[in-house]
Amino acid sequence: MSHANAIWNRALEYGVDLTRPGDRHLRTAVTFDGSAENGGLLSAVESHLEDEEFPLAHVVSGLQYFGLTRTAALVVDARDRLRDANDSVLEELELTLDPRYPVDGEDLSGALEDKLATDPEDFAPLG
Repeated sequence: MSHANAIWNRALEYGVDLTRPGDRHLRTAVTFDGSAENGGLLSAVESHLEDEEFPLAHVVSGLQYFGLTRTAALVVDARDRLRDANDSVLEELELTLDPRYPVDGEDLSGALEDKLATDPEDFAPLG
């Protein structure tokens, strides 16, 4: 298993206290990414709006931390549109936004590898 895969897997472990910023941002970003991949972007945004452990503001910060600025902007756009939407436009909004995620050219696993290369101290040592 690669170093990046081990860091990724640790971020997914329930009950592991992550104290370094890279680890915390990764856990938040991976959690949101799983929600968006499984239920669609709009559903993930709606779920994380009021989430106490992984609030949407932390999701956006995590994506920005990893340099996924266009993805972060898409999440903010989806949030803003969702807040302004009424029930009659939700389906159209979902059909418009969901296909835009993930953003072409922005990959969380690649961004993790880049961040590990530039800021390894942001992640706790393995082992």
